[in-house]
Amino acid sequence: MPVRHFDIFTVERRLLQSSPLNILSDIRVGIDGHHWLRRLMVSVIRDPYPAAMGGVPLALEAAIEKELTALKAHRIHPLFVFSGIGLLRKDKPFSSEDQRPARRAGAWSLYDHQRTEAALSQWQSSGSTSQPDLLNDVFRILRRHGVDFMRAPYSAWGQLVYLQRHPQSPIHAIYAGSEILTFPVDKVIVSLELDKGTFAWLSKPQILRDLGLDAEQFLDVCILAGFDWSATFPPLAVSNLGFTFKAVHDLIKQHKTGFNTVQHYADNPEVIKTKYVDQFCRARCAVKYHLVLTTEGAVVPLPTAIDEAADVPSDIHEFIGYRFPDEVYQYLGRGLVGPQVLNNLVSGVLLETAPLCNGETSEYRKLLAQVLPLRTCTLSFLSKSLHQFYHNRKVVSVYFFEPTVEHAMAHAQCDTNPHLVDADAIRAFDGASVTFATCLAHLSVVRSTTATDATGTLIQTDTAVASTLLTVLAQIGVIDKQRQATAFGEALTKGYRRLSNDKRATSEDWSQELLLALLLVRYGALKASPFSTTYDTVRSDPRLVIAEPVAGHIRLIARTLSLVPGKYKKSTASDGSASTAIWTGGPLSRDLLAFNSCARVVTKTLRSLTEMIILNLFLTNHIAKPRDDYAALAQQLPYASDANVGMGILAKQYLQFRVNQLPKSPGADSEAHGTGEAAAGKSGPLAAATSAEADKYINASFGAFVDPAADLQRGFRFWDGIVEAVKSLTVGKEVSADVARAFSEADTWLRPLRN
Repeated sequence: MPVRHFDIFTVERRLLQSSPLNILSDIRVGIDGHHWLRRLMVSVIRDPYPAAMGGVPLALEAAIEKELTALKAHRIHPLFVFSGIGLLRKDKPFSSEDQRPARRAGAWSLYDHQRTEAALSQWQSSGSTSQPDLLNDVFRILRRHGVDFMRAPYSAWGQLVYLQRHPQSPIHAIYAGSEILTFPVDKVIVSLELDKGTFAWLSKPQILRDLGLDAEQFLDVCILAGFDWSATFPPLAVSNLGFTFKAVHDLIKQHKTGFNTVQHYADNPEVIKTKYVDQFCRARCAVKYHLVLTTEGAVVPLPTAIDEAADVPSDIHEFIGYRFPDEVYQYLGRGLVGPQVLNNLVSGVLLETAPLCNGETSEYRKLLAQVLPLRTCTLSFLSKSLHQFYHNRKVVSVYFFEPTVEHAMAHAQCDTNPHLVDADAIRAFDGASVTFATCLAHLSVVRSTTATDATGTLIQTDTAVASTLLTVLAQIGVIDKQRQATAFGEALTKGYRRLSNDKRATSEDWSQELLLALLLVRYGALKASPFSTTYDTVRSDPRLVIAEPVAGHIRLIARTLSLVPGKYKKSTASDGSASTAIWTGGPLSRDLLAFNSCARVVTKTLRSLTEMIILNLFLTNHIAKPRDDYAALAQQLPYASDANVGMGILAKQYLQFRVNQLPKSPGADSEAHGTGEAAAGKSGPLAAATSAEADKYINASFGAFVDPAADLQRGFRFWDGIVEAVKSLTVGKEVSADVARAFSEADTWLRPLRN
C-alpha cells in the first residue's frame, strides 16, 4: 500500500506536477511492475469475475498489449522491474484479520438473492485477485512482445533506484508509487496517462522544502504514517481526530527524529503490544540498506552499490532475511523461478490463506494435508542445493482455519535424486515437444540414461526441460526409481494415447490437464458427489431440480471440463476495448469455484515443485551454464497459469438444457437461473432440448467464448481421455469401485447427449 494519506497530501499542497509525454520520448523508463499492474487492474481491466470464477482476468492480455502499443507509439522504452523475495516478518502468522473471505461470502449471498450488480461490485472490491498469480501470464506477454523485464532480489524500489543511479544509466526515469521517495531518488513518475499524452510526477526536493524536513526525517515520517513495510504508528492510528499526514509531520518536527518519537511513546500499550520500536528500526534499515542485483551479477546493499566506501551493518539478515547465493537471485531475476518457495525457506513458514471459495469444504482442507509431503519435497530440492545451514532449517505450514497449529515440513528427509535425460534420448523424441506425455511415451529410451553418465551434459533446452519433467513424474509416483511407469503412469499413458488417437484431435497438448485431473481423482476432489458444504442449491421452482444420479453425472462432467482452459475472445466490445472483455455467459457456480480452489492447490504445488527441481539442477551443475535460453526454459515449464471455471459452467448449462430445457433468454438465464428463479411463475413441465437447440442456446448465452459449441466438443474429448485413464486405474485398483462406477455411469449417460 502507498504511504498513508501521502498522495492526498501531495494533491492538497499542489505538489503533484503534470507534463506532456513527449518529454519521455526516446528514453528508458524503469517501471515498478507491481505498481503498473495494480493501476491496470483498477483503472483499465476492472474485472470482478476472477474472484467468483478463478483464473486470470479475460482482458489481461488485451490490456497489457494496448499499454505496450501506447508506450511504443510515444517512443518510451520500458524496463519492468517486479519485486522478488519478501522482507523478513516478525509478526505471528494470521495475526491480523483477513477481510477478503467475509467480502466474498457477502458477494455470494447477494448473488444468491439475485442482486447481481451488488455482488459484482463486492467481488471487485474484495481484493481477491492476487498479483503473484498473474505474473507468469504477464511475463509470457512481455516476452512475446520483446519487452525487457526482471525480478529484483527483494523490492523493485531499491532495484529501480540502483539502475537509475548507475553510471551507465540503464534507466533514465522511474515510474512507481510515491513510496519509492523513501529511497534516495529525486523524482518519480506516479502515473502515465497514455491516452491523454501526459504524465504526473513528484519532486522529492520540492516536497522536502514544503515540509521543512531533510531526507532522513522524511523517511521517518513515511514509516510512521505507514506503508507496505510498516504499520501506522499506533498513537496516531487510534486518534479520535482521524489520521492525517500532517499529524505525523508535526510529531517529527516536535521530536526531531522518528526514533525519538517512538521512544517517547515506548510505554504506550499499543506500541508495546505491536513491538513498534523494533518494527520502526527494521523498516528503516530495510530502506537504507536494501539489497539489489548489480550489473555484475552480485547482490549487495544499495549504499555499497552506489558508493563502495559506504558503511553497512553486519546484521542485514535480521531485517531482510538470510541470504541465498547470488546465482539464485539471477535465476529469480530472469523469471525462471518465482519467490514463493524461497520465501518459505527464509521465513520458516508456508502460509496457506483462504482460497477464493473460502475453503469451507472438508475436501479442500483434507487436500492441504495430502499435498504437504509433496510441498516438503519441493522445499528439499531447494534446501539441499544450498549451504548446510539450510539443510535442517525448521519450516512449518500454517493454515488459515487453524492458525495456531504448525505442521512440520521435514525437508531434510526427502529423496531429491534427479532423473536426467541426455541428448541422445531427446533425439528419439523425433522433434516432438517435451511434455509429460512425450516423456512417458519415451520411457524406454530415457531409462538408459543415469544421473551419473548425464552429469554436466544438459546443454540443450529440451534436455533440461525433459530432466525436470521426468523428476516431477518420479516425485508424484508416475514413474518409479527404475523409470518404469507405475499403475498411475500406465493410466496416464493410456489417457494421453486416447486423446492423441482421437480423429478429432487438434495440436493441443492436454498432458498438464490430464495429469492434474488424475491427481485430483487420487486426492478425492474430482468426484460426482457434492462437497461437504453444498452450494448451488435451487431455492424455488422444483421443475429446475435435477435428481440424482443425473445431477451427479452433470456435477462430475462439469468439474472435469472446468480444468480445460476455454478459448475466450480478447475483447467483447464493438470498439475493441479491453476493459469490457469480461465474462458473459451462464450463471456462476460456487460449487465449481470450490473445485477450482482444490485444483489450484495442486497446480501451484506442481509449479513450485517444477521450479525448484530445475533450480536444483542448475545449482548442482547438472545443467550447463551460463546460457542464453532462460526465457525458453521458463516458457516450457508447466502449470504457469490456472484455468477459470468457464468451461465447467458451459458444460453444466448445456447438459442441464438437454435434461430440462432452460429459459431461452440468455439475459434472464444468466441473471436468475443461478438461484433457480428463472422460470418462476410459469407452469407445466420443462421439456428436454435437442442437441441443435442446446447448441443454439449456448452460442447465444456464452458470448465470452470464441465458439462455445466447438469449445464444448474440446471439453468432451478431454473427458474421453479422463475416462480412459480412470478405467486403467480401476484395473490397477488405484481407485475405489465407487469412483470407477461414477465415471463409467456418467460417460454412459453422456454419450447420447453429445451429438
